[in-house]
Amino acid sequence: MGEAVMFYHIQPLAKPSSTQERVVGEAEDGRIVVALREAGADSGTCETIFELPEAEKLARACLSGDERALTTPGLARIFAASIIVLSRAALQAGALEAQPAENRPDDTRNTDD
Repeated sequence: MGEAVMFYHIQPLAKPSSTQERVVGEAEDGRIVVALREAGADSGTCETIFELPEAEKLARACLSGDERALTTPGLARIFAASIIVLSRAALQAGALEAQPAENRPDDTRNTDD
């Protein structure tokens, strides 16, 4: 990550003994960056960099069943980063509403009691 990046999301790796985290951000030129770094470090290793129109084109190809698109290296990271960036933009624009933690779909508590 040699250029300045505005971070959208920082996610510690799920490995129990890992001290690394994956970051999603936007480069100064508008491209989306996914990088791996030591927790709290100022720089890291770029894993993928892309533009949102490219990700949309890739998503459409995947939905059509295009085998080449479905085997794109880094596909899951491209789509995950796209969701994070687009959901943040939608929240900021007022197109989405933030849900309280107790109403999120990943909440396993039974609220019908």
